[in-house]
Amino acid sequence: MSPPLPASITRTRGVCGGRPTITGRRIQPIDVWSWLDAGYTVDQIALEYELTRAQVRLCKSLLETARAHVRDVDAKARRDGRRIPKRRWSR
Repeated sequence: MSPPLPASITRTRGVCGGRPTITGRRIQPIDVWSWLDAGYTVDQIALEYELTRAQVRLCKSLLETARAHVRDVDAKARRDGRRIPKRRWSR
């Protein structure tokens, strides 16, 4: 089961396929993650997409939490001798 989403991140049926979005926007945290990975700064993203810096930082924090979780799961899989799938965002 997934942990609860922060109040400023919501899932709405019919919006972005039900995937998490920034509340009131059709911007998904994964979009923000890809912009950060592409080298954009928090301020650049906030200005370009009319988000608050807090919204962008929240998405960044969610990414860091997700990556840490994936690292933990992968480490356990390695210890157990299981195959680890390649993920494009789990650096």
